[in-house]
Amino acid sequence: MQNQTSGVRLTWTRDEPTVRQLPRADLVQTFVSDSSVWLNRIQASIESHRYQDLRCSADHLREGAVVVGAAALADACTALALAATVEDEDLPFDLVHDLYVHWHLTLAELGADKLAVRH
Repeated sequence: MQNQTSGVRLTWTRDEPTVRQLPRADLVQTFVSDSSVWLNRIQASIESHRYQDLRCSADHLREGAVVVGAAALADACTALALAATVEDEDLPFDLVHDLYVHWHLTLAELGADKLAVRH
């Protein structure tokens, strides 16, 4: 199934071997709750300059983005994790901004704006 709006392309494949066969609503709810946790951990890691934790959290969020087919969000996670390899520098603001933008666009595409989302 493909859905294209607002420049975000999401693709769901029911027979992906690494994805448990969850109904779409359950998959979306799981992504929404999990991604919110990982995003909060990313923010806390940025604020405390714990870049190893940031890379780990960005990788978990990227994995979730891949599962729901949110390529732009996955790319933003990868870019942020790569930037966090230089631990003595502050992260570029645009990478953090892009992560939040793509996360919000992904939630909107998934219909998560109808769900209770805390972040």
